[in-house]
Amino acid sequence: MVTNTLRTHDPVALDPGARSPIAAARHAPLPPLPDGDVPDLGIQRR
Repeated sequence: MVTNTLRTHDPVALDPGARSPIAAARHAPLPPLPDGDVPDLGIQRR
């Protein structure tokens, strides 16, 4: 399926220089978050 193809062959994940929010979130450190505020990106901090 297309979903599996995008998940296993993500061009953004393979391209560190890609200009996108996803690439920025993966290659840039996340800012400190206030206590009690856990966004979706919090999963990557564990």
